[in-house]
Amino acid sequence: FTNGDNDTFPLWYLQEVEGVRKDVTVIVGQYLHTSWYPRQLQRLTVPARQRPYRAPAGVTLYADSGLPDSAILSVDPVLMDRVVGGQIMQELTIQFPALEVAYPAGTNLDRRLRLALAIIRDSTAKRPIYFATTNGLMADLGLEQWGVRHGLATKLILQPTEVLDGLGFTQVPVELGGERFDVTRSLALYDQVYSYRGLLDRSLWADRSTLNIPWQYYALALQLADAVERSSGSPLVAERLRLDAANFQITSEGGSRRN
Repeated sequence: FTNGDNDTFPLWYLQEVEGVRKDVTVIVGQYLHTSWYPRQLQRLTVPARQRPYRAPAGVTLYADSGLPDSAILSVDPVLMDRVVGGQIMQELTIQFPALEVAYPAGTNLDRRLRLALAIIRDSTAKRPIYFATTNGLMADLGLEQWGVRHGLATKLILQPTEVLDGLGFTQVPVELGGERFDVTRSLALYDQVYSYRGLLDRSLWADRSTLNIPWQYYALALQLADAVERSSGSPLVAERLRLDAANFQITSEGGSRRN
């Protein structure tokens, strides 16, 4: 799930032009307000049309679990069109495989949130679910407590708290966001998958309206350094991440020549 156009279009470019992870269904949260988009998502993810996972040569980070046997959403298209937003009059409980999530009476759930919950309910046992950020749509759904950071993205793991606490994730302090991190996976993404292309040593960032891009990497490096230390990881790795964070911060402030 992404939050809007700016964090979605680069992903669609990577998929449709560069051929990267075409099997992943990228869902723009705001588009769920429309009638055509949820229908399109449903059509494109039925077993006959779901695109398979094809790993690049030498990449073993992700295992192929096979194609799901159903679309991401089971709601009849006619009923889907009737979904509207508003306050719920009584407590609403959503049943997931390992737990229930309750929304008290008076909670405002717009069309976007209701359809997102239906997608998660129908998909969570068959597809891994990620959010572009822990805030935004994930927070609007009230699901952030079940989020685990995998690098920049957050994986939704709907398990009871005591189970999550026993899975070996590392939680950073509140001043760094308070999120759980899968340190091993995050380091693999940071070191082996992400491509920074000058973000670490940019002399000038010309477009100030997009300074939040290097800032995301600054925050990740800082959080991951803390998580590495808390998980008794290598002090040298933590030191390297903090140095990266300092360089990302310079870029996020306009670059080394900003003054």
